[in-house]
Amino acid sequence: MKTYILTSEEFTGEIEFRYNDAGQLVGYDNRADFYARQHAAYAYINAYMGRIACGTQPKHAETYLNSELWNG
Repeated sequence: MKTYILTSEEFTGEIEFRYNDAGQLVGYDNRADFYARQHAAYAYINAYMGRIACGTQPKHAETYLNSELWNG
């Protein structure tokens, strides 16, 4: 299992992402305080996870986290 902790000068707190040994996202904890537009984008992760077909590997969190929303 791998764990990544995301921090940024653009928000307070942190987000923890957990991946299993196969590299699949298996959980995350939001301990961050976002701006409204960032919070809306972060909330999409739940919607995305709910739409993934059974047996399909989700995309890595970096797909979302490298977005301009997080860079200012």
